[in-house]
Amino acid sequence: MTAQPLHLDEAEDYLGRVISALHTMAPERKGPLVAVLDFLLGHIRRTRKDLNSLRMAPGEPSLATAADELEEIVQETATATNAIMDAAEAIERIAAGATPDIRDALRAEATKIYEASAFQDITGQRITKALRALQTMEQQISVLVQGCGEEMLAGSDTQSASDDSALMNGPQRSGHANSQDEIDKLLASLG
Repeated sequence: MTAQPLHLDEAEDYLGRVISALHTMAPERKGPLVAVLDFLLGHIRRTRKDLNSLRMAPGEPSLATAADELEEIVQETATATNAIMDAAEAIERIAAGATPDIRDALRAEATKIYEASAFQDITGQRITKALRALQTMEQQISVLVQGCGEEMLAGSDTQSASDDSALMNGPQRSGHANSQDEIDKLLASLG
């Protein structure tokens, strides 16, 4: 008969029973075993408590949601930067037909726009590093939580809040927002 692996909650219970039984034994028979088992039990309890504290409160975004939001920031920033660069190029095209003083002034301002737009590449790189760190943490925490048993997983992704904070979640991520047609239909149905 093959023994089934213990989950952390079962191991904690088993260790507790073994330690209780050892406390009833004569001191010369139990030796350092009780100290080792006490240490293991304490470590299991601290690990469970620490993992439980990592769970997000209702209404708070999870690590996965935070990673998605950072990814969306990178994409939206790139889109906005492209629009800014297109506008700067349009300014330069318009400047070509202007008087020399106006042309030079417009080109100087367009150059400032190009230079300022370099922020997008730098922030994109930094946000991507933070995003990778969050994804790694999420994977590691998931493995730890799975080792603690299913009760640790229950409700970890639920997000509910009893106040208006659940409604104040900012712009929708791409693919998660209603289209303008859907919004128009909703408003039309209200009268």
